[in-house]
Amino acid sequence: MQSENNTNSPAGTSFVHSAKNYFDYRAFEGAAVFLLLFFYIVAMAILFSIRNTPLIGYETDGVTFMMKSRALFTKYFSPPTLGAGVGSVFAMRFFDMIVHDTFAAGKLVSMIAGFFYLLASFKVMKKLYAPSTGLLTALLLLVNPTVVIYSTISGSDMLAAAFLMMALWALLDNQRNSRVFLAGLCLGLGFTVRCVYIIFIILILSVMGDFKNNKLRTIYKFVIGSIGFIVGSLPQLAANVLYYGSPIFTNSWRLVALTLHEGVYDSGFLSLSFAKVNQQGWLRLCYLWMKRFVVQVPTIIVYAVFWPAFLAVPGYILSFRRFKQNNRLLILSGVSMIIYLFFLSSVFFENEPRYLLPVFPLLLASSMTMLRILVNDRKRGIVIGFTVILLITVFATIEKTREYITGGQAMEFKKAGLFLNAKAGPHDIIVASQPHVFFYARRPGKLFESFSREELKNFEQDINTRGVQWVVFDERYGAGQFPSLTWLLDPESSRAAANGWHSVFDNKTKPRIVVWRVQ
Repeated sequence: MQSENNTNSPAGTSFVHSAKNYFDYRAFEGAAVFLLLFFYIVAMAILFSIRNTPLIGYETDGVTFMMKSRALFTKYFSPPTLGAGVGSVFAMRFFDMIVHDTFAAGKLVSMIAGFFYLLASFKVMKKLYAPSTGLLTALLLLVNPTVVIYSTISGSDMLAAAFLMMALWALLDNQRNSRVFLAGLCLGLGFTVRCVYIIFIILILSVMGDFKNNKLRTIYKFVIGSIGFIVGSLPQLAANVLYYGSPIFTNSWRLVALTLHEGVYDSGFLSLSFAKVNQQGWLRLCYLWMKRFVVQVPTIIVYAVFWPAFLAVPGYILSFRRFKQNNRLLILSGVSMIIYLFFLSSVFFENEPRYLLPVFPLLLASSMTMLRILVNDRKRGIVIGFTVILLITVFATIEKTREYITGGQAMEFKKAGLFLNAKAGPHDIIVASQPHVFFYARRPGKLFESFSREELKNFEQDINTRGVQWVVFDERYGAGQFPSLTWLLDPESSRAAANGWHSVFDNKTKPRIVVWRVQ
């Protein structure tokens, strides 16, 4: 009876309505997240089924990782060095043992990683900002071309970004030691997937936010997180020591050499040390680096994150005070990581949106906060503009995805590679413009970009001295990058005949590809 009286009283009625609204919203939120993840799974399943070959350009690194996954635990294996780690190689090998298809395994790794990337992004931004902000962030990520494309590509970018977002998710609940260890483990695995993300260990410092009130417990949590990081990074540290004699090793400085020489492929530039690059022109290097940082990186942000990008900074500033005290250090660490990625990506001779995948969610969530402030001020035009541009973004994603699937698949490289798989000897060496040929041929190979300018001038003689048996030249990529070798597209080339070479495969369709037997 007392319970009924309380229910009929104003306070009881208010409580019932509050509880009902709470459960109604929880049901809506759960349904919305379910639909987002369901649409993601459906989209990925469709893309998985209709994409038959690796992409040209987008997936060059992924093809290299897939070939390394095949060679794992053999004498032919060597770890990736240009910014990537062994994490994606191990993951691809694991799924390859299940599905017995290396290309399918590579796609599965990124697709599963994309699922957890979306889920973790929602959870993190919901806790930092608001549930509605988390949902909008996940929605915008779902229709973002960069996220969609790299969730289907057999590379390392989405897997590394997923580990970093899951680390943030765990750090937001750092009262439990198990979550702190999990956060450190995810950060370590992120480093194992992409070595350039080692700087993200700074995020572990966010557990020090309560240092003044509880020093011993805070230090204990920091140690637990650090142990988790070491455990997660052990595969990469062990591989570096085993193959290169040092726990930390990368050849990313070669990209610095390319920056100095404006992205010209030349093995002479690629062999430069960072010290030699500084000697040749440190002032020019600084100028180019800052120019890219100031000019190109903002362009990449707008291209990758679209229209909300310009709202991110004011949205972050206005919402910073609303963050819980314990989360402010985490957010500051995250913002420092954004600046780090911006500055790091500006050194690459080809800036690509994929480098910024780890920071997309925070940029979008900050933008959504600023947008919500504008909407609350009853700016009807803002709401209409948001809806219109969101629709444009969806159609742009569909068009860009269609373009990369229909125009980017390496069908001619697959045909040439399968031909060589049947004809080439087990130890024959192949030269081609893309590693896709080696992937399908299951043979070792050398890329045209490994030849210096001088060697390309005397290409035939250098091929003979290197002991190469097969040369594959294509119209789509090789002819554009190495115009001096376009004579290789003519199966009746007199220049080739003069050296005793003869064409053995010609797909005779656009884009053309020709295989030469040279020895």
